[in-house]
Amino acid sequence: MKKPQTIIIGAGPGGASAAIYLARCLQPVMLFDASKKVPGRTARGTNLDNYLGHHQVVSGKEFLAKVAKQLAALPVVRKNEKVVKVSQKANRLFEVKTDKPAKYQADYLIIAVGMVDIMPKIAGLGPYFDTAIFHCMTCDWYMRRNKKIAIVSDDDRGIINALRMIFYHPQSRVSVFPQKSEAKYSRRLIQKARKAGIKIYLSPIEALIGRGGILKQIKLADGTMVLAEVLFTKLGHQHLDGFLKKGGINVRREREGYIRVNPRTFETSLKNLFAVGPCNDMTDQAIVAGGEGAIAAMEIDSRILGEAGI
Repeated sequence: MKKPQTIIIGAGPGGASAAIYLARCLQPVMLFDASKKVPGRTARGTNLDNYLGHHQVVSGKEFLAKVAKQLAALPVVRKNEKVVKVSQKANRLFEVKTDKPAKYQADYLIIAVGMVDIMPKIAGLGPYFDTAIFHCMTCDWYMRRNKKIAIVSDDDRGIINALRMIFYHPQSRVSVFPQKSEAKYSRRLIQKARKAGIKIYLSPIEALIGRGGILKQIKLADGTMVLAEVLFTKLGHQHLDGFLKKGGINVRREREGYIRVNPRTFETSLKNLFAVGPCNDMTDQAIVAGGEGAIAAMEIDSRILGEAGI
């Protein structure tokens, strides 16, 4: 009897974890990895110092290289192709089309693609990425808590993050800046922030001043110069799961576009379609994605066994 096939799209912590668990049960699994064409957040990270067991500096690339070795020792079919369209056939099989002239079908599908952080529209950001510019407070704030921190945001999320930093570490020096002059902050939060010693600027950032990836100052559009060593962004994300909509697959999503899942299984609103990692509406962390991938894989394995009468 032919075993059901599982396709996993995305080879970051969530997708790789799911592939490992399914392969160890000898369930047929195909893993699509487009990292060379769509760099993930983990690959771009310079230090996964909040991942369990990483007491030394480990870059995202180093981490994923170790994961790749682990995958290579298991019966996982790995495809270095970019998925461009996913559809569901009349027989309920999922069909995956990539940028290669080939189509693949599977009984189960796990979406494990990440997302792209929206960067501020400021010239010359490149040298500062992941040395002075960060997106995740949970990942990167602790090691930089004693630096002069700037947060760029066009809504209240930036002020809320600033208040979190002050709550955790009252000695923190935090300022909030808009990306656009028409940014909207609530008056209540502005007052609360200023009372906590947080500076709120209403002029957008025009330029970053520093050298060799070391940030020293921020220049605002009105000419104001502000001392800053770290910049956190809170401008939202660009989702990478557009291949679902392109193939006519519509799943339930929350307001910002994240895929809603059952937190017990990580199944979406469409049967046998799962979503793990940053694309879903749960907590976005590499270590969490790894756990989600394992849970989704074990659920699929359980269903396959059930279909076999075991």
